[in-house]
Amino acid sequence: MNKQAFLGALREKLAPLPEQEIERSLAYYSEIIDDRMEDGMTEADAVAALGDPGAITETIMYDMSIPALMKARASGSRSGASNKTLWLVLVILGFPLWFPLVMMLFSVIAAVYITVWALIISLYAIVLSLAAAAVGGIAAALAALIDMSVAAALMTLGLALCCGALTIFMIKPVYLITRALIGFTGRVIRKIKSLFVKNI
Repeated sequence: MNKQAFLGALREKLAPLPEQEIERSLAYYSEIIDDRMEDGMTEADAVAALGDPGAITETIMYDMSIPALMKARASGSRSGASNKTLWLVLVILGFPLWFPLVMMLFSVIAAVYITVWALIISLYAIVLSLAAAAVGGIAAALAALIDMSVAAALMTLGLALCCGALTIFMIKPVYLITRALIGFTGRVIRKIKSLFVKNI
């Protein structure tokens, strides 16, 4: 397949998307092909290295925002309808049904996203608090040696070391939990996007 055939196939697959997105994607892949040809690849090899236009289209759609995918889905179904007036009437009459459902979907997504990030921030706040307590405890232990008894200084130092040990102990689990939560939100968003990608 040559460059023009590839870009034509890609344009056909991207047809439901907004024209600006189509032009941006075509320019991007055209530049990749040109760069590879400048590096010594033949046109056919440069095109073949990109892969199937269908897979590229799916990747482009997964990179788009959910509202953009919803808009592309709506415009695709509207242009495919034989009677645009009927489609418009159904949209208007169905507004009391579909609008609350769309708002609920966005509310649920936002709530999950905010909850996950609040949890991540809380975990890091705990780790930073323990680290600050360890540093402050060591400073307090040194001050206690001057002003108070050795026993009070040792007790403060022991508590500071416990806070430091907890900080070190919690760093890796908090990191792993953070990665898992970010991965979870990514999978949820990808699953929601797949509802629109498969149907465009």
